[in-house]
Amino acid sequence: MRCALILCGGRATRMGSRAAHLPKALLSVHGKPILWYIVGRLYRAGIRHFIFPIGHRGHDIVEWIGKLSAPDCKFEALDTGANTEVGRRLAMVRHLLPEGESFLLANGDALFDFDIERMIAEHESAGSLATLATSPVISQFGLLIETGGRIMDFSRDSHIQSISTSEHGETTTGYVYAGIAALRTDALDSEDIENALDFEIELFRGMIGRNALRRFAIKGYWHAIDTPKDLDLINASIGWRATGARHLRTALEGFGEAAK
Repeated sequence: MRCALILCGGRATRMGSRAAHLPKALLSVHGKPILWYIVGRLYRAGIRHFIFPIGHRGHDIVEWIGKLSAPDCKFEALDTGANTEVGRRLAMVRHLLPEGESFLLANGDALFDFDIERMIAEHESAGSLATLATSPVISQFGLLIETGGRIMDFSRDSHIQSISTSEHGETTTGYVYAGIAALRTDALDSEDIENALDFEIELFRGMIGRNALRRFAIKGYWHAIDTPKDLDLINASIGWRATGARHLRTALEGFGEAAK
């Protein structure tokens, strides 16, 4: 797999004034844009072709790409409109994807550092249409911790590995999708994603119905930056989110910089 499609367009309404004059994907984390971490980590995984369906302030993305020194990479940015639904964005860049191969789909608002090389290898060897990465999340609520019917603790900021739900008429286990998926290119042809209001629901449910979707559990670092609080936490001086980001920056040091 040598291709990644990164979704970094659209209005970052939840970021408020912080994304008024800059795409969310270019907001700074410890002195580097979010997108630098994403592209750098995928580069380290062997990916050399990056596709960006851009929207709100997409010219800023194009300008940033132009300043990136990565001569062995191919970058393609296509203006798909500021308010275009994601499914339509994917349809508009479909012709840029390699036929008969797989590609990585990633949201442009999360930092991650896990064994993505293994995820790609398992996806390609399994022959599935899609492999979705799932990750533990931090609860934004206080939790009562119960074991064997006995309340053991009250906790904040707990890592939640999975969620028990009552969907489908019984108790089932849910996992949080991390916005990172390995897809066969022809997977985008299996559903009418161009007209989908929620492309993930329509595309992934269709694959589940054909038993063509797998799950890969992230064992490592992942943090989505959805709100100003998320950005503040990852830029803080302490905390696991900030520590993970600093470690990733150190690991990617020098990426995209021209040799002096």
